[in-house]
Amino acid sequence: MTKIEVSKILLNYPVKDHSQVTQRFGENPAEYLKFGRAGHNGIDFGVPAGSHVNAADAGVVEKVGSDKSG
Repeated sequence: MTKIEVSKILLNYPVKDHSQVTQRFGENPAEYLKFGRAGHNGIDFGVPAGSHVNAADAGVVEKVGSDKSG
């Protein structure tokens, strides 16, 4: 499995087709200021709807949801 480095953390690449990263940690801080946040707190991958996405590392899912406003 391919690994990616994020701020010195090595993670598994979560999508099979190695899709383009569309937004990285901390990007677009102005968009998040209105929510009282410093910036983007994750990594976005551009993949088609319905694509299979794996976990980047071991862990427990605490919440699953959908927010149409982003």
